[in-house]
Order: sequence, then structure tokens, then C-alpha cells
Amino acid sequence: MPEIKQSIGPKYSIGIVGIMRPDPSGFGAPERSFDIHGAEYVENDHVAEIRVATDGRAQGRMNSIAEKDSKEQVRIKLEEFATLLLVLESESTAVLDRIIEIEMAEYSRATIVIMPKGSGSTFISLHAVLGKGAELTLAQGFQEGNEVRYEEAMDLKGENAGVHIVTLLAPSGSTKLDISTVVRHDADHTRGHVRALGFLRGQSKTIYRATGDIAHGMISPDSSEEGRFIVVGGGAEISAIPSLDIASDHVATSHKLAIYRLGEKELFYPALRGLSETEARGMLEEGLIEAELSCIKNDEMATELKETISSKQR
Repeated sequence: MPEIKQSIGPKYSIGIVGIMRPDPSGFGAPERSFDIHGAEYVENDHVAEIRVATDGRAQGRMNSIAEKDSKEQVRIKLEEFATLLLVLESESTAVLDRIIEIEMAEYSRATIVIMPKGSGSTFISLHAVLGKGAELTLAQGFQEGNEVRYEEAMDLKGENAGVHIVTLLAPSGSTKLDISTVVRHDADHTRGHVRALGFLRGQSKTIYRATGDIAHGMISPDSSEEGRFIVVGGGAEISAIPSLDIASDHVATSHKLAIYRLGEKELFYPALRGLSETEARGMLEEGLIEAELSCIKNDEMATELKETISSKQR
């Protein structure tokens, strides 16, 4: 099975296998707030379920707050031709262990924004299964915090299913991020596009992995990965590893990776126009963020994620 792997730039290992996940067996449930319209919402101590019926249209947000060590499972189910716009927030000052499961039936559509915040430690596992013609746009922003481990796996099980993932990283201080994305192509004519943009500051340490996995015999899957990571200052470090695992002959694949410092060359022309270094950096960074978020068709959701990330650049 041919495989393409590439590792470029400064290295950092948060332990041998990254940030270790704790045992959540004794954790309680977080406090939740939610405002969801057009969907059935059910919850108990540790589980919250969101269901959108056939042809239904739903929109809303959910926030989980962990002031003590907490765990929860969020289950999202879309039936045929359903549509969902959802913001999933979390705020942790302790440890939050969160499992997110997404099941999308034929020709359903979802745009989901994930925004963990807080000074605590957050561990998120996300698994999505997409049926025929289903489309998922997933945007996620990671900022300051003690440590964040985020693992997501997309299973494209139906023909013409597609996923578009945008990850924005803005670590600073001593933040540690361990991010992993896997897109599995298990049907013909599937599409998986993964993009990441990071602004790295302070003494932050980041591991970023993205894998496109194409099963044997699949016809015309399309898999792409692109990562741009900008070391803005200080001793920030990044280890970025895009990889393709291809077991089929009829594919369209690509991956790109760039790690660089934002220096005098990029700031020269803004300076000629009278902008300070801080203003020039902010303008360049917000322009890059806007370009990445063009995949989000809901302006309110895109603006909120942009402002959340951009506020950490100032």
C-alpha cells in the first residue's frame, strides 16, 4: 500500500504519543446551556442528543462548562435531507473529556463550529459517519489553555459524500495542542478537504497531523490537505505531519505544508503605508483567517469564529 508522509519544520513531542488522555471514569457532568431551534434535544447527566428529522432545518448552539473534572457525550443525528447549523462551545477551568458523535443520513447537510476555551485541559474525540450525498463543513478554533488534545475521524461511507474541515490555531504562552484529523474514503466519488492555519506565539507547543485514507478499489475519491503555520514570535514550536494512505489507482490527491516566521519581508509594504508593526501583523493575519473561513456560508458563524481567533492575535 503506497504511502506519502512528510514532516517539515521544528519538532516537539508532548511525550512519545502526544498529550495523554486521562481516565474519566470518576468525572462528573459539565453544566450545559443550549439554544437550539428546529431539532429535538434530549439530555441526561453525561449525554446530550440532537436529532434533526427528515427535511428538517435546525440551528443553534450548545455550551458545556467544566469548573470541575467533567465528561460528556454529544450525539448528533441528521435524517435524510436534514440541515443543521450548530456552534459547539466549551469552557474549562479543570479537565473536560468530550466525545462527539455525528451521524448523517443521505443528502443531509451540516455546518458545525467547535470552539473550546478556558485555562483548563480539554480532550475531544469526534467521529462522523456520512451517508450518500451527505455534506459536512467543520470549522474549529483552538486558542490558549493548559492543553488541548483533539482527535477527529471522518468516515465517508456513502457515494458522493463530502467533508470540508478548517482548523484555526492560535496558541500562546505555554499552551500545548495535539490535533489529529483522519478522513477515510470508503465509497466512490467522495471528497475530503482538510485545511489548517496557525499563528504560534510564546512558548506554545503544537502537534498537528492530517491523514487521508483511501480504501482499495474506490473510484474517483478526492483528498486534499493543506497546512500553513506561522511562528509569530518567541519560542513557539510546531511538528506538522500530513500523510496520504492510498490503496486505489483512480484518485485525485494532494498535500501542502508551509511553516515560516512572519518577518520583515511580509511587513515591509504595510510599513510603507504608515502601518505600525502591530497593525500590519493584525491585518495580514485577519486576511488569512477570512480566506480560510470562506467555506462557511453562514456569515454569523464565520464572523464569531474569526473574532474569537483574531482577538488572540492582538
